[in-house]
Amino acid sequence: MLAARARLEPSEVLESRGMDAQEARALVTEPQAELFSFDHDTTSESLAELVIGILRIKDGERVADLCCGSGAFLMRAAREAPGASFRGIELDEWLAEAARTRLSLVAPGRAEISSGDVFEAPEEKYDKIYCEPPIGLRFNEERRGADFMLRELPWIKTLRRASHISGCWSYVCKVISSLKEGGRAVCVMAGGPLWNSFDAPVRGHLVREGLIEAVVSLPGGMTSYPAPSVTLVVIKRGCDGVIMADASCMEASGRRRKKLGREQIDEILATLSGGGHGKRVSAEEMERGGWRLVPERYMPADEEPGEYARLGDIAAITRGAMMGTREFEALSGGEPAYSVINYADISDGLLSDGLGRISKLPPKYLDCLLRDGDIVISKIGDTPRSAVIRGLGDTKMIPSANFYIIRITKPGFDPYYLKAYLESARGQKALAMLSTGTAIKTLSASALKELRVPLAPEEEMRKTAENYRTAEDELRAVKAREKEIKAAMSSLFDRK
Repeated sequence: MLAARARLEPSEVLESRGMDAQEARALVTEPQAELFSFDHDTTSESLAELVIGILRIKDGERVADLCCGSGAFLMRAAREAPGASFRGIELDEWLAEAARTRLSLVAPGRAEISSGDVFEAPEEKYDKIYCEPPIGLRFNEERRGADFMLRELPWIKTLRRASHISGCWSYVCKVISSLKEGGRAVCVMAGGPLWNSFDAPVRGHLVREGLIEAVVSLPGGMTSYPAPSVTLVVIKRGCDGVIMADASCMEASGRRRKKLGREQIDEILATLSGGGHGKRVSAEEMERGGWRLVPERYMPADEEPGEYARLGDIAAITRGAMMGTREFEALSGGEPAYSVINYADISDGLLSDGLGRISKLPPKYLDCLLRDGDIVISKIGDTPRSAVIRGLGDTKMIPSANFYIIRITKPGFDPYYLKAYLESARGQKALAMLSTGTAIKTLSASALKELRVPLAPEEEMRKTAENYRTAEDELRAVKAREKEIKAAMSSLFDRK
């Protein structure tokens, strides 16, 4: 029956093709999970192999999979650790029955599978735990999970935006509650919960309490559900700092589902053991970075030799005007008095001439008024857009909420030198490492403050700034000429 379900065909059709019990047994137990319709949203063999390497399961240990699906991970773990016992919990009754049947063939007498809500399961302790929770849940979308999390972390109810906390943290709390002293767990996570501001208090709590041992970002496509890429969060008590390992750029093979080779898995495991290209990040550094569990955010860049300065130490960084569409429209009536820079108004590092205008500016936005020498840089986009403000005269200008204002505070530091760096290949790579997000890259103010800006002798910095200003003027002249030519071309047909 499992084989029939896997092939989406009636059992009598398989029988007519001559599939006997031995062949059916091999079909549902051998490592070929992608054949199965009930394995479509479950752990791939490659991911399971990596997780088992991280957990290092020993004989006599109790191992749990708290969202076990049809048992793909548990089957792999049971083969790798024949002296361990296993426990799986799955909400979907059909998947639980599939896992129960498959584990009875692979690990008879060593595995127990139950159907039900993981938050209502009896309190048990395990040496090793794996959990691949549902993706995209909000805190208030799963009541039992939210109730459990509030019991574990009662201070959450005091947060102003508690309802925005991601539901996956409820599963992390369940994992921690179920973990024996000295045990280790791996949770699969993706997207915003790892970096957004809503979840920062939870991430900060876990790091401060020494509960996160390591974070591993993986290449995209290693799961079949719609998460471009996933990250492994390794849970262990008594940790001092977090090991960050960025494996997102590894070349994974496979067409439908990406897979890591044995050599790549060994490289990741070596990194978590203190070798490779990982980095141990302190709680203090993570706090400065908004408690983001994003390895590439903390990995050392390939910097050229020389002196560097933290951007937050040489410039003040503030957010643009948090003005919504309705408010902008309400302020647009009357005599225009202020210009507003929007994302589309910057192209090739140059500011457009046709900015939106408003007639008055509420006092709460007065701090957003730009000055000559300010740099505006976008907070979204794979390649942040930036421009230096100059020649304002009597013009009053503010950037929208899509921008940050960088105002140099270091005496003698030319903003055009900084702009040259931001537009360079080195600067773009550094900004990309500071950005977070999957579908849309986002640059936070706290991350921007951590940008390391290369310094040089004063005369060299002055020359770079002058050369950039000259090149910008030339580009502006070329664009103006291009505009004239296009206007002439569009009117040629009408000249009769």
